[in-house]
Amino acid sequence: MKKGIILLFFIVLAIPLVYAETYSKQDALNWLSNETKGDESVEEVSMGLVALNSNGFRVDTPLTVFLQKNLDSDCFPKGSCSVKETSFGLFALGKLNQNTNNIEVWLNGSLRDAYVGKWLVQITSGGQGVCTLKKGAKEISVNVNGNEELVLDGRKIGNWVDVERGLGNVDIAETVSVNCPTIGSNVIISLIRQKNANEFIISKEVQGSSASLKIDNACYGLNGCDSESSFYAAWALNSLNKEVNGISYLEDSASDNPLYNAVLAKLTNKERFYSTLANKQGINGDFGNNIFITSMAVDALKGNAAYQNNVTKALLWLQSRQVRDSADTNGSLDGSEFFTSSATYLALKEGTVTAPRFIVNGTTGSNGYCGDTIVDLQLGEECDSSIDTIKEGAQKDCGRSCDVLSCKCNKPQCINSNECNIPKEYCDVASSQCITNQTIKSCKSNVDCNADETCDIVKGGFCLPRTSIVPLGEEGCKKDSDCVGASQVCNAATGKCEEEEIETPKSECNNGLCEKDEDEVSCPADCKKKETLPLWIWIVIALISLILLAYIIYSRFVKAPPKTKKTFYEPTKTNTAETKSYYKPVERSKKDEALERELDKSINEAQSLLKKR
Repeated sequence: MKKGIILLFFIVLAIPLVYAETYSKQDALNWLSNETKGDESVEEVSMGLVALNSNGFRVDTPLTVFLQKNLDSDCFPKGSCSVKETSFGLFALGKLNQNTNNIEVWLNGSLRDAYVGKWLVQITSGGQGVCTLKKGAKEISVNVNGNEELVLDGRKIGNWVDVERGLGNVDIAETVSVNCPTIGSNVIISLIRQKNANEFIISKEVQGSSASLKIDNACYGLNGCDSESSFYAAWALNSLNKEVNGISYLEDSASDNPLYNAVLAKLTNKERFYSTLANKQGINGDFGNNIFITSMAVDALKGNAAYQNNVTKALLWLQSRQVRDSADTNGSLDGSEFFTSSATYLALKEGTVTAPRFIVNGTTGSNGYCGDTIVDLQLGEECDSSIDTIKEGAQKDCGRSCDVLSCKCNKPQCINSNECNIPKEYCDVASSQCITNQTIKSCKSNVDCNADETCDIVKGGFCLPRTSIVPLGEEGCKKDSDCVGASQVCNAATGKCEEEEIETPKSECNNGLCEKDEDEVSCPADCKKKETLPLWIWIVIALISLILLAYIIYSRFVKAPPKTKKTFYEPTKTNTAETKSYYKPVERSKKDEALERELDKSINEAQSLLKKR
């Protein structure tokens, strides 16, 4: 009996320990090694292989399966490649020391031209001399006069050179070489990007007499510039210390997206991206309530000493997502292979993280502390877990708004759905909490989605509209000659042959021609209604024509001179002189002559009227 009571006592003591179990990295890795087979989605396999390999696990088998699944393909997944998934594949194979040359070629083949503003080269110096600027085969020389003014071809052009005007069109990525050998070392050469009339961004600045300036007009995407594709490509290439294009486009596209700012913070180390990222952290320490994005944020912020509190809060939130109430997913983070591997590799590298002890009146609590999952009222804690309620001993119901660093109830989670992890969640206005969207279809692979959808593992495993997919067997076109038919042209943006749209030239008013799409209303100048002759004039003309016709008939056929026979006279023998017969010519009557004169006069008057019109 005593033994039973003692055993029951220890069981009761052990119950809080079960629920208060801390995060175990080993448990996460053990679960992950059992789940990673190599035939999952590209994102899942890529992050799983990297996480396991970096922690000493053998990945030969899943790696072989993954490579066989995508055999002879330079992009991922085979048959329906996208920039995003290819970037994950590149990231994983690069970290595993595999040959990625062909993948990089394919990825760079998805570079597109992005207009990000004008490019200007500024040369500042107190000295005088000549500087040459060269881009490709084009080269120009400018004089620096010591007053920070440049002179090109004998005319002052201000204090910078417009690259496109001076050196021609800028392609996706080009380099401008600047050399000022006669001025000395007291020269500052800057590459400036003019976004609009009043916004100028210094892209690169060099102090010295020469500089090599890279102009970056690029972005990534299969169908033109695509921000998501561009950020994932930049992240993968930067992680492998490869050249990254499109930084200007990325900076313009980041806005306040936490994932995009995390990529740019790692890529550029600029303070504005760190601060924008930190400001997007949720009250519980998460970023968008998404394990992958929060892990990416941790990976970026841990490189800046000013944001270590943000890192700690994020790590504590990540640890709280480890599953402890399911045998199948025990040790995982939210039961997701992708989330578990992302957090393990990017954020939770060092294992368990604990919150600092709670400080009261300048002294650290001797027993309880914020983060021990026990609400210590004497320490001023209002909560000590994201699920604490009054029923569980908390001072007030915080819902999921307990701050893991202060153990105080924070403000509501959201005001609108934009503050939640769309599309996985939406904001419940009544409770100001982010609620899981039950209407969206969850998935583990593309097989679970419709034909026009893709399974987005990054956003939590949901079927979303399919984008940036190249159909199997469709290689597309690169130039017009690749198309069939004289009327087809190649659309360089989509890689598809399309019927050429021949624009019908628009009619021009006031050109003296009344064209098909013009009328008296739209263009009265050209289509002015033509005035006709009065009816009486047409009657007169008709009468004159009839009279003229009648006269011709009468004179030729009715009153024609009679035909006469030739008479031959034989001379008499007695008369030696020959006699001749003469016929008196038929004389025209005065009446006929008068009629003809009147007829000629009428015809002349009619012709005069017609000329005036």
